[in-house]
Amino acid sequence: MFQGYETQFSTLFYPKAYFSSVTSYAKMYETDPFLILAVMREESHFNPLALSKSNAHGLMQIMLPTGKDIAGRLNEKWERSKTLLNPEQNMKFGSFYISYLQNRFNDINHYVIAGYNAGPGRVSGWKKAIWKS
Repeated sequence: MFQGYETQFSTLFYPKAYFSSVTSYAKMYETDPFLILAVMREESHFNPLALSKSNAHGLMQIMLPTGKDIAGRLNEKWERSKTLLNPEQNMKFGSFYISYLQNRFNDINHYVIAGYNAGPGRVSGWKKAIWKS
C-alpha cells in the first residue's frame, strides 16, 4: 500500500535540514550526523531561533552556561544569545558537546542523550546512585 512512499515519509518524519553543515561538524568532532539531526529535531524542530522556557537557545537548544563553556573550550568568540542563535555556531557547539559527552560516557548513547538534556553531572550522579556502574 505504501510502496514508493518510503522516501517521502522518511523525509517528512526525519528531515535532513542543514545536512551539509551537520555532516561537516560530525566529521570534525567524530560523531554521528544522525544523532546531531535527532537532537536538532527533538530540541527545536529545526527552528534556529527556538528559545525554551528554561532559556535554551537555537537549533540544538544549548543553555547559556553550557554555550559559554563550549566557546571557551573551542576558543570561539562568545556573545551570549547572539552566538547560540547563529545556526552554524549552534550546530558547531552542539556537535562538539555531543562528542564530548560520547567521550565522557564511552559512546553509550542513552547516557549521552540524558547528559545532553539533564547535564553530565546529573547523569554521573544517577549512575552512581541508581545504576551502580
